[in-house]
This record gives sequence, C-alpha cells and structure tokens, in this order.
Amino acid sequence: IKLDLIHNYMQRKKVGFEDQRISMLDLQYHDIKRSRGLYYILTREELVERMATEADIDRAVVEPPMSTRARIRSDFIKYAMDRNKSYDVGWSYLKLNDRYQRTILCKDPFQSKDPRVEEMIASS
Repeated sequence: IKLDLIHNYMQRKKVGFEDQRISMLDLQYHDIKRSRGLYYILTREELVERMATEADIDRAVVEPPMSTRARIRSDFIKYAMDRNKSYDVGWSYLKLNDRYQRTILCKDPFQSKDPRVEEMIASS
C-alpha cells in the first residue's frame, strides 16, 4: 500500500526517492495519530482495507507482542516508572540512569526475555 502510494506520488510529481517529500510520505504513512496518518486517511476514504480493528490498535499501543523484544522494553519501562527511576529506551537498548549507568543491548527482535534485564531490575 505504502509503496504504491509513494510510486504514484513520484510519477505524478516527477520526483525520485531522494526528494524530501517522499521521506515525509514515508513517515506520515506510519503516523499513529488518526487525524493525520496517511493510512488512516486512506482508510476513511475506503481506499484500503482494514486489517485490524480499532480495539486491536488501541490494545497494541499499551500491550506489546509477547514474543518480541517489545515485551522486554515494556516490562523495563513499567518497572522504572513504578519505582520513579530515570531511564532511556531505544529500539534495541535499555538504559537505567542510576549511578552505574547500565545499558543493555537487545539485538534480537524475537527475544522476549533477557536474563540481563531481569538481573538489572532485581539488583536496583
């Protein structure tokens, strides 16, 4: 869907992938704000078929897939927030901003548990 949208735009505007507007389209397609995300606009105009219900989407915002590192991130964030701990989280890393400044890289997107994270939580 997104690639078709981008290709159609490129043909209409006679631009290539290097055009900044293409980068914006790419980002806007994934915007989760229902008022401005291109996917939601296409859905409202019935140009694409929905694959998930609104309830599925709302649940996904607060419940990570249990079989991916998103679960590790979610558990870590809940732990840190519940205990008022300062932390940083990225796509593939977790950092507890304590006196030790511990950082754990979580490279495998399909790993849902990590003993290093569990140990860090238990020891702080």
